[in-house]
Amino acid sequence: MKGVMLADQRDLYSALDYYRRGLDLAKQNGDQISEAILLNNLGRIHVDLGKFSTALHYLQPLSSPVGDLPDQKTSAEILNNIGVCRLRMGDSNAAREYFLQALERGGQGVANQFLWETLYYLGACYESQQDHEQALNCYKASIEAIDFIRSRILEDEFKAGFGRNKLKVYEALVALILRPDDVAEHQNRAAEVFGIVERAKARAFLDTLGSIRPTLSGSLESPLNDQERLISGHITALIKEIARKNLPPGRRLELEATLRRAEDQYLEFHSRAMNDEVESVEQLRFLSPALPVTLEKAQSALLDEKTAILEYFLGENQSLLLLVTKTDIRIFPLPPRAEVEGTLFPYIKLLSDPPKGRWKGLAAGHNLFRVLLSEALPTLPESIENLIIIPDGGLCGLPFETLPLPSAAPTSDGEFLIFRYAVSYAASCSSLLLLKERRAASPVPWKLLALANPEYPRRASALQGEKVNPAGLMKSIYESEGFELAPLKQSRKEVQAIARFFPREARDIYFGQAASEETVKTAALENYGIIHLACHGYQDERVPFRSGLFLSLHDGQREDGLLQAREIAHLRLRAGLVVLSACRSSRGYIERGEGTMGLNRVLFFAGAQSVLSSLWEVGDRAAAEFMGHFYDHLFRGESKTLALRSAKLRMLKSGYGHPFYWSAFVLHGDSLSGINPDGF
Repeated sequence: MKGVMLADQRDLYSALDYYRRGLDLAKQNGDQISEAILLNNLGRIHVDLGKFSTALHYLQPLSSPVGDLPDQKTSAEILNNIGVCRLRMGDSNAAREYFLQALERGGQGVANQFLWETLYYLGACYESQQDHEQALNCYKASIEAIDFIRSRILEDEFKAGFGRNKLKVYEALVALILRPDDVAEHQNRAAEVFGIVERAKARAFLDTLGSIRPTLSGSLESPLNDQERLISGHITALIKEIARKNLPPGRRLELEATLRRAEDQYLEFHSRAMNDEVESVEQLRFLSPALPVTLEKAQSALLDEKTAILEYFLGENQSLLLLVTKTDIRIFPLPPRAEVEGTLFPYIKLLSDPPKGRWKGLAAGHNLFRVLLSEALPTLPESIENLIIIPDGGLCGLPFETLPLPSAAPTSDGEFLIFRYAVSYAASCSSLLLLKERRAASPVPWKLLALANPEYPRRASALQGEKVNPAGLMKSIYESEGFELAPLKQSRKEVQAIARFFPREARDIYFGQAASEETVKTAALENYGIIHLACHGYQDERVPFRSGLFLSLHDGQREDGLLQAREIAHLRLRAGLVVLSACRSSRGYIERGEGTMGLNRVLFFAGAQSVLSSLWEVGDRAAAEFMGHFYDHLFRGESKTLALRSAKLRMLKSGYGHPFYWSAFVLHGDSLSGINPDGF
């Protein structure tokens, strides 16, 4: 079992060691079944390491007595692995026969968990033999198998991880449709490519967003919430222990394993609660996966004459940009993912580093513009004012509005994309449509909830006698990661400036100790149209589940002060806009095909329609000025995306004109709606 765990974590050489020891034991005990399974596992790891001859050394002896194995699953997996070796060694004919045998042995039903992989590699065999029709059929069948398995996974984080190694199927299908020898047909098949890309993009996000997510209702005193708090407290204590300096490696591994079990317990607890609260067949209907949107539906429901969608798809061998307008779609080829990201990351570093003098990223920006937009942008109709960017991979961390237009002279400060267009972001067209339908189904109230300037202790011990002090505990965790919980004094002024747009009876504002986790959890959150949180944010890019927002930390509080992603996901929101005026609140681990696994994502699960957050820390003074401009324009009747553009243009003309200060703030989700006295 430990070998399987290590193999899943890509610690392949350690897994080999465990499997070899297991194989020795199986031989000593005369356990032929375990011996065959372990030989197969050793062979598969060598496949993953690219050592195909060594893999066959373990696998080939198993192919002749494969009928003697106790279950079809194991024998099908062995045949599949041998087929992969043969294919990688250039023998597609032999590989094809092994894959066909694997299909026959394992069956083509839903119980065959390796079906997607066998069909994918079988398609690769047919493609290498120029049988494009059979290859297309295999790739499409593989995707059907992937979608079925994913639909049976309950929790979003597990769904997203499931898709990690399966994007190659979608890439292969797109590459086959857009073959270089058939360029004339590329535009004619653009709608088909759009459907495949949408099917690959953010499917875990889409499935979870499209499902009913019952949350734990009732007061803080309910037994369910007491149980949740107990599990949550255990998780927090484990995180604190792991954060200790000079922790022995063995103890760290032990604690991390305990933490994973506790987090699994938390997810299982919520999954049971969800199942318990689904009371009817009618509700169960909504738990089925959401279907990807068609091109026709996206154009009719999401776009007008002023809006275009730019959807990126980064592949290992080929990338592409889909430019979608109300009446047209165009495909633009892009370099492979590694080349795009190699150009991208140095530019993002220039943007996110605190400025020292004038903006020095113009040349790098021009280079990135050439790669990402130079061919597509000139084809946009003159009527386009709004761009909705659907990024992929490392592009999730790029504020596109900073890219300089070609008209910018190399020696000037540059004319940024924001001068011409309002820019917002989405995970996929399909998820954007669900967010828009959420707005239509549930009108948002015109009421503000704002928390700002939380109280962070200057000094606090994690222990008070023998008891854990939550305030000191969370402060020490945060500081152990290299952050400082500095006071956010300007955030009080920020929220006071925002409050003037709301009548007294339509706003609830909390400062200092009152800006607490308990305030958020006990509030009737579904009654607020705008939720504004001016606090520090914490992103755990290794385990997104542990990210959160630091609210007030003071002695005697019931909660630990860190509103974590797992807790946010189970809040009940109807907010048309959630604003995270916090440090790096838009960042997070980027899961290929899913986008950023950060706080934006869980806020959408909780019910938000759009989220304004930051890619890096800009300082509370600059954030306060920016937010004042944003709300000023929002309450002038501008849409959310237009108000954001107006705020950025005003910052450009101020003492905060460097892109570091204004480009960090990005808007995700339903961005084209505005606000009026009746709500969004």
